[in-house]
Amino acid sequence: MKIRQGFVSNSSSSSFVICKEFLTTKQEEAIRKWYTEDRDMEVYPGDNGDYFEETEHYMSAEVRNIYDEFKELCKEHKIDMDKIFWNEG
Repeated sequence: MKIRQGFVSNSSSSSFVICKEFLTTKQEEAIRKWYTEDRDMEVYPGDNGDYFEETEHYMSAEVRNIYDEFKELCKEHKIDMDKIFWNEG
């Protein structure tokens, strides 16, 4: 397993974890809404970007095949990509 900080541009599968302390409430809401409301989960089955989990302190999600979309979300909401921990494998 490879672990890196920074945006992953090409991988067979990638997921991220971000500590909520690095996010504003609006940024948390944007990520949550994007994964749970804005995306048609049936269009992205399995490892295609539909994995999303949230705990009290962290958010994590699968980003396979949706790198560019997620990167745009972060850019639009000024989410610091350097605070995201990427797991690619």
